[in-house]
Amino acid sequence: MITLIIIPSFAAQTYVEITSSGRIIYPQQTSNSRLHTDGRWIKDEAGRTVFLKGVNRPSLEWNNEGSHWVEKDWDTIKSWGCNVVRVPFTKEWWDNNDPTKDGMLYRDKIEQAITWGKERDIYTIIDMQWWTRTEQLLPMPPDVLAWIETWKEIANTYKDNPYVLFDIWNEPYGVPEEQWWTAAQECVNNIRSTGAKNIILVGVLNWSHDARLVERLGPIEGENIVYSYHQYPHEFSNSETVQGIKDRITSYGWKYILDNNIAPIVIGEFGAFPDKTEEVDFMKALGRIANGQENNDGTDWRMSYLAWWFIPYPDEHALVYDDWETPTASGNALIDAIN
Repeated sequence: MITLIIIPSFAAQTYVEITSSGRIIYPQQTSNSRLHTDGRWIKDEAGRTVFLKGVNRPSLEWNNEGSHWVEKDWDTIKSWGCNVVRVPFTKEWWDNNDPTKDGMLYRDKIEQAITWGKERDIYTIIDMQWWTRTEQLLPMPPDVLAWIETWKEIANTYKDNPYVLFDIWNEPYGVPEEQWWTAAQECVNNIRSTGAKNIILVGVLNWSHDARLVERLGPIEGENIVYSYHQYPHEFSNSETVQGIKDRITSYGWKYILDNNIAPIVIGEFGAFPDKTEEVDFMKALGRIANGQENNDGTDWRMSYLAWWFIPYPDEHALVYDDWETPTASGNALIDAIN
């Protein structure tokens, strides 16, 4: 037997189904309007709370024409239940916008991903992953003014596209927190100066998993700011357990953001080696927490999340096998969480 009930959900009402076994079936959310933030929640234009759940689709950071850059992948991603795709890119290639081997311009490749997503009601997060093809994983932008100018150009390009979100720097680390926070605030201010209201994802320090600077220095000022949280199981003990993950979230400042209704959190990256059971268990546990299935201790832990990565190689963190359709154990953990 299935019962239909109404659960108040902040500014909107959510209709859910409850099966005879007590399982709650939430409706699939649609991505049909511009998103904004309201405290720690992401909402659409109708005031409905939206949880972004999806995948990272890499390759434009290391291959300017994209690896297996085909529309069919977005069909598979949609079939998994995803409503968001994060697309990493390289700043140098955006700036130069050279033709690729197939004759398309680099920016057209990014536009392809955005269009494929929009046609399937999927949001796109464009993420500045690398500075140049040979300058990867830098602690922060080496030239802040040049970084800001690129983001102003991106903002002007996509400010009228409600399906696009901005992730300004992948994983800052190894610099004084004031230095990064000042640069991030300046970047946000300049993006907003273009009139762009798109949601902006801001990473925190230590490879985007240490958010304690939010309490120490104060939140980034401005509207529609989201904090990006990256977490992998090798970084802490007891990572395969719900309590171990909650302890990590608490000790690194994320619970502070949740409890104080400061801003939404998007888990921009999490993943597992598909052949390591304990790592897949980490994905399952974090998915349960982010879905609100472990709200039994006074904290509402619900967050958006994107798994790393929708590509079959290398094997580490692969969500999909070589046919680009069949999910690995990691992919199935994500699918189970979403659905």
